[in-house]
Amino acid sequence: MKQEQQDLQGEERQQRDRAKQEQAKGDSLYWCIYNLDQKNPKTQTDFEHLPPEQLVSDIWQKEERILAILAEIKDVLKAKPARGDEP
Repeated sequence: MKQEQQDLQGEERQQRDRAKQEQAKGDSLYWCIYNLDQKNPKTQTDFEHLPPEQLVSDIWQKEERILAILAEIKDVLKAKPARGDEP
C-alpha cells in the first residue's frame, strides 16, 4: 500500500512538472504577442513636430478656408427662396 502511494505521488509530481512545462510553452507564445513593453513593429513613423509659428499659420489658413466655405453657404441660402415663398 505504501509503495502504491509513493508511486502515485511520483506520478502526480511528474504530471505537475509536465503541466508547468506546458504552461511555460503556452505563456511564451501568448506573452510575446501581447507584451506591451515591446515597440509595435506595424507602427507608422513618428510625425514631424512643427514649429509653433508654422502651426499657427496652418491653423489660420484652415480657419480662413472654413470662413470662406461658410460665406458661400450663406450666399447660397440667401439666393434660394424660402419654402413658404415657393409658387
